[in-house]
Amino acid sequence: PEPELDEEGNPIPPPEPELDEEGNPIVPPAEEAPKEEEEEPISDDEPEEEGEEEEEAPPEEEEEGGEEDDDDEQEEKPPPTVEEATKLVEKASKLLKKASKVSRRLARSLRQLTKVAEKAMSQREHVVKRVELVKEDALAEVRSFFCTPPATYRAVKAVLYMLGKDPLTFNTWTKCRAHLTNDLFAQLAEFDATADRVMPHWKGVRACCKGLKPAALQAEAVIGDVFRVYVEHTKAVAKACMAQRAEEAALAEAQEKQAVEQAAVDEVQKILDEANERERAANPPPEEPAEGEGG
Repeated sequence: PEPELDEEGNPIPPPEPELDEEGNPIVPPAEEAPKEEEEEPISDDEPEEEGEEEEEAPPEEEEEGGEEDDDDEQEEKPPPTVEEATKLVEKASKLLKKASKVSRRLARSLRQLTKVAEKAMSQREHVVKRVELVKEDALAEVRSFFCTPPATYRAVKAVLYMLGKDPLTFNTWTKCRAHLTNDLFAQLAEFDATADRVMPHWKGVRACCKGLKPAALQAEAVIGDVFRVYVEHTKAVAKACMAQRAEEAALAEAQEKQAVEQAAVDEVQKILDEANERERAANPPPEEPAEGEGG
């Protein structure tokens, strides 16, 4: 580096070093290089990034305070007054009255449905007897048919559908005639019309009977119209019994609810009686003066 110059352009001599007492130059202490900060090893318990501190767990609640809260919650409410208990009885009585009304209505409806079902079953019994009476003549008449009687064929198919026979066994008149035996009439007599209908079977019955006229059946053979009447009365019995069972279930449910409401009335009536006793104990009637003390 070039030496520094004064105003006249002469080099400025370096300053003389300072001397100690013995005349030796004083050496200035060397500047210490800044120490590199050693990185502390990252532990698993501490967060890696700055500013992320471990969330402190909330302080555990003191058990004593919790117990005090529980004691507060478990404090018993004061017993209801006579006025409050009376309102409870009135409310419960209204619900009981409503439930009783529903039960009576369902009971009347069930009696009517029972009469309808009994009447339908009685009429069907007469039809079953008629089927048995015409059995021999009907079988002989149908066996004499070589051509398919369209109306009679539909009536016979309706009966076979109702009994749950395989449709492939009567999809022609020839196959259908093979079912017309004494065994078929025995199955019709034993058929339980009160049971729930099997709807896939009755779908076929409905399709066969749709638009089927009594006059067309009677013009062909006796058995066709007899089967039509049998199917109609069997359907009537099945529907009546199904409605009867549904009403019985509804009535049983209503009576169960009525019993619950009655129990509620009994419970609040007991509360009212206890309230009356407390009031009488708190406000006893004044004692009447004994005879002779009044004078």
